[in-house]
Amino acid sequence: MQSDRIKKRNSLIMLFSSILGGVVVNVCLGFFTNYFKLPLYLDTIGTIGVASVAGGLPALFVALFTNIICAFFNPNAIYYSIISILIAIIAGAYLPKRKSERTIPVILVVIIFAAISGLIGAIIQLVLLGEPQFIILNQASTYLTSKFIGNFSFNFILGHFLLNIVDKGICVYVAIGVVYILPEENCDSIAKIGWKQSPLTKQQIKDYSKSDARSGHLQKRITSLIVFAALLITVLLVWISLTIFWDFASTRTVKAENIYLMKQYLLRITMIFSGYLVFILYAGVWVAKYYLVYPMNAIASATDNLMNYTDNETISKEYVDNIKALDISTKDELEFLYHAICKMAEDSMNQMNDIKYQAKAINQMQTGLIITMADMVENRDKDTGYHIQKTADYVKIIVEGLKKKGYYKDKITPKYISDVVLSAPLHDIGKINIPDAILNKPGKLTDEEFAIMKTHAEDGRKIIEKAIKAVQGENYLKEARNMAGYHHEKWDGTGYPEGLKGQVIPLSARIMAVADVFDALSSKRVYKEAMPFEDALAILQKDSGTHFDPKCVEVFIDAKDEVLQVMEKYKE
Repeated sequence: MQSDRIKKRNSLIMLFSSILGGVVVNVCLGFFTNYFKLPLYLDTIGTIGVASVAGGLPALFVALFTNIICAFFNPNAIYYSIISILIAIIAGAYLPKRKSERTIPVILVVIIFAAISGLIGAIIQLVLLGEPQFIILNQASTYLTSKFIGNFSFNFILGHFLLNIVDKGICVYVAIGVVYILPEENCDSIAKIGWKQSPLTKQQIKDYSKSDARSGHLQKRITSLIVFAALLITVLLVWISLTIFWDFASTRTVKAENIYLMKQYLLRITMIFSGYLVFILYAGVWVAKYYLVYPMNAIASATDNLMNYTDNETISKEYVDNIKALDISTKDELEFLYHAICKMAEDSMNQMNDIKYQAKAINQMQTGLIITMADMVENRDKDTGYHIQKTADYVKIIVEGLKKKGYYKDKITPKYISDVVLSAPLHDIGKINIPDAILNKPGKLTDEEFAIMKTHAEDGRKIIEKAIKAVQGENYLKEARNMAGYHHEKWDGTGYPEGLKGQVIPLSARIMAVADVFDALSSKRVYKEAMPFEDALAILQKDSGTHFDPKCVEVFIDAKDEVLQVMEKYKE
């Protein structure tokens, strides 16, 4: 923390030093060209250099103070403040130190500077001052007017533009050259001072503005308010100044002179105030962006991402860290809100992790209960041969195969797959009510005995329904109930206990029907030998569409290599 404060203090010292240095360079060069009557200005090198390193706002201060100080030895300099301020803003936007951050070529920036300086500067000299500032430019314009184009104003504006191409070209390339010499770390430290959070890239700013249709409205409202307030203040000041000037002049001059003086005064005060107006507007918008708009957009984006990924523990932690990494430091209510959101996000994540841990523990407990109940049934049936384990594996193969092929995609979700596979061992839970004499009879059952055996489906459904009511776990055990109660139903409606048909039969029960029958066919029993693998598959294929759901049979046969692996696993 102490180290960060020292770095920030050092960065502030470097920023103020760069502003002071920019002003000194501008004033010295401005004095030099004015003293020796050179046809150049060279008073924006410091402004452009500071803009390249620190951005538009610090460069604005350089431009403003430059014109104020230069007015002591060149009274007309105060009228050019609008030009210096516009150059500062444009340089801050299009002439950053890193080439990768420049959106337009440097030469184009030079032309823009020359156009602004050439046009506005020529208008100031012709309309406000009444004559060109440079004798050589005046002579050249007079010569062109007499020999070529007979319009002095046009020739002067064109000449002034060309002069500013040279002047601003020198300023831009000298400033860029000096900035390149400066240490990279120092420039980065200065550039980051204005940010009241972790700095955003231009792409991130664009992404924030595109992420929400409402984005940008706050900035527009604040900008509109600043524009209105600045214009109102400017108009009032100009009006008050004109009123005072008129009252003063009317006592000393005749009316015609008053009107002329009023026009001159209006032009001069308009040029002066226009620069300060742009300064106020830019500074106000800058403060709104960096103290309010950007931090709020960053917080909104980070919290949206957090909410979108709360189902994933790893990602949610990543986005909580992203919120913390924003490092909002506006020193006001917004920073307080940011810290509250950080705490809420971290607490929510911790709570979510606790819930997931508890859910995992409950899930393990339920799994243990299911396996225990299934083992109770299997231990009574002396001839199952790992039936519940194999059928559970077959069920997993089928349900995952259905998902891969896109069958029943609205039904088969990751949770559904988990519930079906986990509940599969309970499909024969109803056999716990079947007498041992029938359950373990080595020979064929009589009709009466088979009728009793068939009751295990209905009994299994009732047992699990009681468990659902007791533990309020319907979402978890619903598929166990469906498999236990309906895995002997047939696709054509000839099964038991209810004679359900087609897709009316629960999907989990249709899956279990294939797994259950295949294991019965391919496993050895006391009353029969195990059927060859291909023959068992052939029976499934033959009964597809009558006994079994055709899609379940299809994916099971397509995965026969996996099926063989399961059979091999339990062969011993």
